[in-house]
Amino acid sequence: MWACADAAAPDIAHALDIDPNAAHQLLHRAKHALRMRLEGASR
Repeated sequence: MWACADAAAPDIAHALDIDPNAAHQLLHRAKHALRMRLEGASR
């Protein structure tokens, strides 16, 4: 939702019926995992 629909964490939290803080944390983890994979692929 964040990458495809440009949704903000509060919007994602509402759509998934989760706490906004949980949505922020999940986004942070997902962005970090993506960053690590992309950095590994470029080496």
